[in-house]
Amino acid sequence: MVVKRQFYYSVLALCCLLCTTTLQAQHYFFGNPVIRNFKPEEFKGGIQSWGIVQDDREILYVANNFGLLEFDGATWHLYPVKTGTKVRYVHVGREGRVYIGSQGDFGYFMPNKAGELSYHSLADSLPGNYRNFDEVWRIYEQAGHIYFFTVKYIYQYTPGKPMQVISTRLPQEFSFQVNKNIYTQAWGKGLYQLENNKLKLLPGGDFFAQKKIASVLPFDKNHLLILTIRQGIYLYDGQQVRPFAVEDEEFFQDMIINQAILLRDGNFALGTQNKGLIIMDNRGKVILTSSVRDGLLDNTIHTLYQDTQDNVWLGLNNGLSMVELSSPFSRLDRTLGLSGTGYAALQQGNQLFLGTNSGLYVSDLNTPKKSFKPIPNSTGQVYHLNQINGQVLMAHHNGRL
Repeated sequence: MVVKRQFYYSVLALCCLLCTTTLQAQHYFFGNPVIRNFKPEEFKGGIQSWGIVQDDREILYVANNFGLLEFDGATWHLYPVKTGTKVRYVHVGREGRVYIGSQGDFGYFMPNKAGELSYHSLADSLPGNYRNFDEVWRIYEQAGHIYFFTVKYIYQYTPGKPMQVISTRLPQEFSFQVNKNIYTQAWGKGLYQLENNKLKLLPGGDFFAQKKIASVLPFDKNHLLILTIRQGIYLYDGQQVRPFAVEDEEFFQDMIINQAILLRDGNFALGTQNKGLIIMDNRGKVILTSSVRDGLLDNTIHTLYQDTQDNVWLGLNNGLSMVELSSPFSRLDRTLGLSGTGYAALQQGNQLFLGTNSGLYVSDLNTPKKSFKPIPNSTGQVYHLNQINGQVLMAHHNGRL
């Protein structure tokens, strides 16, 4: 373990010596991103998390099996819902309230006189015939109203006014908010839009009658990107649906997508059931993958969120992970084929050479998923690398090669 940690930090430091311009242009794709993991025993919550959001103070809130988690960057606090049920979604309102949806309940947290969050149920004020619902999986804010989505009903809450119930008479799946529009999927019917408290089937929306949608995201001025759980990715122009072309169809073939988000750099982050985190550009090219092999706690991601520092938080099936996508550093370790303790680094064109006490390794910077291969006849301690007249010279334990 000590040798592995020493190797990690040595190579991390050596990478800083490389051409700064090249690495800054490629750090998003190079090696493994720096990952910080949080195990359930650390935040003292349940193993599963379902929603993540951040407020204006950069306080993080997590919808967790044991309640609402609050993280200020140093300390975790757990606030259970009074019924003790699993929290499925969290939303920070404009007025500072932290709205949550849970099993058979929904409401909001506000600070009490001691500064601790206190829960206030909104579902308790519902008439008896509307009080019996299963779970609240989504919460959206629009035009001063807060919408709580369940399978049976949509509840519209306006602070200071009576609750309104929208009875859809449709078996709803997940719902989505894109810009100022709210969409929801009705199983067996298709994709609908909420307009004037009524659901309207979108033109061509019946294409998704039997395809479960994971996420609906903005793509460009004229298209939405619609990702299904396991039946492909599509572009929708408001009238027609067409397949979104991906570069590696075989890689996506057995992928199960739980949720996806649009990142600030224009790329898309996909949280999957079976392949961890996938970063894809708008041309369908996979530019980064991160799984248990690369340092995540779990390959099943229920939810994703990009914070104000451009870190991507992952609500896993067992724990939480924070992926530093914007960091100028990336990890080069044993998962990429390296072995030993790092001593030297050299970039020559598109090739990166790393010297360790085990030998010399090389990687092609143009490949999307980096891996290092050992250079034949270089086994042993590498002390230094230099480039002279276009050739790589290596100071080796057995002499200069």
